[in-house]
Amino acid sequence: MEPLLHGDYPDSMKANAGARIPAFSSRESEQVKGSYDFIGIIHYSKFNITDNSDVLKTELRDFIADAAAKPLGMCVFCFTVVDFKA
Repeated sequence: MEPLLHGDYPDSMKANAGARIPAFSSRESEQVKGSYDFIGIIHYSKFNITDNSDVLKTELRDFIADAAAKPLGMCVFCFTVVDFKA
């Protein structure tokens, strides 16, 4: 979302991914910034996570490790019951 809203990746993403994340030129940044007409998000799953920032100390890691999060569990097609009584 950050590139679409601000024209560049967030600093935390650049720090975690390092040279594996492409850099935008000034022209590319201006082209991508605000280039959306509609953004829809469909949410079917819920993941509970905890901090795993120690993985960022590993030199060789993939994009999953870059998130520095450890999954605790997953709930597919979870539903929240909301009581609308006044």
